[in-house]
Amino acid sequence: MRAKVVIVMAVLGAMLVCTGAAYAQYGGYGKYGAEQAKPYLRAKVGWFEPNESDLDGALAFGVDYIVPHEQMHLLYLSVDRLHAEDTAVETTAWSIMGGAYIKLEGGYYYGGGIGWSRHKLEQGLLPDRDDDGFAWEVGAGANLGRNGFGEIKYRDGGEDGNKGFILYLGTNLDY
Repeated sequence: MRAKVVIVMAVLGAMLVCTGAAYAQYGGYGKYGAEQAKPYLRAKVGWFEPNESDLDGALAFGVDYIVPHEQMHLLYLSVDRLHAEDTAVETTAWSIMGGAYIKLEGGYYYGGGIGWSRHKLEQGLLPDRDDDGFAWEVGAGANLGRNGFGEIKYRDGGEDGNKGFILYLGTNLDY
């Protein structure tokens, strides 16, 4: 239990540091509003396809907190829910990830992050398993118009059923 509290506090601390760094860099959001972007939220929905062959992919959704940092970097904090199932097995994973994207010309970006994942595996007649621990992800995406985006990620949450590809489409919430 203590490790979970430390992880949550570290993620919240990182979020505050990112926001403070962006605020200090821009001298306040109002001063350079036309030149510099302020932190924003985005919502996403997509498809999770686990590596395990006997599980069918299913819905994934999440919320990102994005902090622009300098001209080429976006720092992010992401909360996601992934789900997959077949006739006898069902898996659900929640994750909190922090990382960075590097922006490219044309609205493209790539990057990765680390964080924590909680995974629940329901196996029918067998006992359910709950696991949590370290997770990592890598991915790339593109801006679609002014508010939209699409991205593909590979996430490894540590346990079978919690590793695989995620395809997301989403929108920025505060433009």
